[in-house]
Amino acid sequence: MGNKGEMMKAIILLLLLSMSSNLFALASVESDCADQNHIKEAIKQVFKKYGDFAGYQKNHGYKIPKTLMDCLKGKLKNGRVKCRANTNPRCITGALGFATAGSKNANICKRTEDVLSDCDQIDKRGSYAMLTMHEWTHACGYIPESQPENVEEAVMDWWNSTHTGFSTNCAQR
Repeated sequence: MGNKGEMMKAIILLLLLSMSSNLFALASVESDCADQNHIKEAIKQVFKKYGDFAGYQKNHGYKIPKTLMDCLKGKLKNGRVKCRANTNPRCITGALGFATAGSKNANICKRTEDVLSDCDQIDKRGSYAMLTMHEWTHACGYIPESQPENVEEAVMDWWNSTHTGFSTNCAQR
């Protein structure tokens, strides 16, 4: 009887652990992204401080709709970041990234890694946070550039307010 009770406790503990790890799952980043760790850390920092970002954008007049903020929060948790070759038809134009409405994906063109190659860690991560949130805004259904650029600017200002010395000036186009 003792063995059965111990086994039940172990099973319950494993179930609880597997459920709790899903509560804190973050968006996935493909392993072929050379800057995979910087992208993951950018997503992690925005997700961990999502409440701060949501309040910041609201208090600074960015007027990002609640439905979009909810969608972005979902993307931070369950979205994907994929790195695409510069020969991808959507990257050939010189774009740094792209997304399709309704998709989980923020696609980052490989040239972005080159553009950010001279950036330090904080600048690189901030830039990836801006780009990823911009592309996920498109994935949330906002196709014209006005709202994605609004989100990108809000992320840039928020990142700058929370990371001393942040600058996008390191990026070489």
